[in-house]
Amino acid sequence: MRALTIAAKDRETSGMSHMTAIHDAILSRNPEAACRAVETHIADAARTAERFLKEPADEPSNDT
Repeated sequence: MRALTIAAKDRETSGMSHMTAIHDAILSRNPEAACRAVETHIADAARTAERFLKEPADEPSNDT
Protein backbone atom coordinates (compact mmCIF):
# COMPACT_ATOMS: atom_id res chain seq x y z
CA MET A 1 0.00 0.00 0.00
CA ARG A 2 2.85 2.38 0.79
CA ALA A 3 4.14 2.14 -2.77
CA LEU A 4 0.74 3.21 -4.08
CA THR A 5 0.24 6.10 -1.69
CA ILE A 6 3.77 7.46 -1.92
CA ALA A 7 3.59 7.55 -5.74
CA ALA A 8 0.22 9.32 -5.82
CA LYS A 9 0.45 12.70 -7.53
CA ASP A 10 -2.97 13.89 -6.30
CA ARG A 11 -2.25 13.95 -2.57
CA GLU A 12 -3.22 17.12 -0.74
CA THR A 13 0.28 17.35 0.72
CA SER A 14 3.29 15.34 -0.34
CA GLY A 15 4.64 12.64 1.94
CA MET A 16 7.94 14.49 2.13
CA SER A 17 6.15 17.62 3.37
CA HIS A 18 4.52 15.50 6.06
CA MET A 19 7.87 14.00 7.06
CA THR A 20 9.42 17.46 7.22
CA ALA A 21 6.64 18.69 9.52
CA ILE A 22 7.09 15.66 11.79
CA HIS A 23 10.87 16.08 11.80
CA ASP A 24 10.68 19.79 12.56
CA ALA A 25 8.23 19.26 15.42
CA ILE A 26 10.48 16.60 16.96
CA LEU A 27 13.56 18.79 16.63
CA SER A 28 11.62 21.63 18.27
CA ARG A 29 10.76 19.26 21.12
CA ASN A 30 7.09 19.92 20.53
CA PRO A 31 5.25 16.64 21.12
CA GLU A 32 1.82 18.14 20.44
CA ALA A 33 2.90 19.43 17.04
CA ALA A 34 4.61 16.13 16.26
CA CYS A 35 1.45 14.23 17.16
CA ARG A 36 -0.68 16.51 14.96
CA ALA A 37 1.78 16.14 12.08
CA VAL A 38 1.73 12.35 12.36
CA GLU A 39 -2.07 12.28 12.54
CA THR A 40 -2.29 14.55 9.49
CA HIS A 41 0.12 12.33 7.57
CA ILE A 42 -1.77 9.15 8.43
CA ALA A 43 -5.15 10.68 7.55
CA ASP A 44 -3.86 11.92 4.20
CA ALA A 45 -2.27 8.56 3.38
CA ALA A 46 -5.48 6.78 4.37
CA ARG A 47 -7.58 8.98 2.07
CA THR A 48 -5.17 8.28 -0.77
CA ALA A 49 -5.27 4.52 -0.10
CA GLU A 50 -9.07 4.54 0.03
CA ARG A 51 -9.19 6.16 -3.42
CA PHE A 52 -6.95 3.40 -4.80
CA LEU A 53 -9.04 0.69 -3.17
CA LYS A 54 -12.27 2.11 -4.57
CA GLU A 55 -10.96 2.21 -8.14
CA PRO A 56 -12.13 -0.74 -10.23
CA ALA A 57 -9.47 -3.33 -10.90
CA ASP A 58 -8.22 -3.72 -14.44
CA GLU A 59 -9.97 -6.50 -16.29
CA PRO A 60 -7.79 -9.54 -16.99
CA SER A 61 -6.61 -9.89 -20.56
CA ASN A 62 -8.15 -12.61 -22.73
CA ASP A 63 -4.95 -12.99 -24.75
CA THR A 64 -4.03 -16.64 -25.10
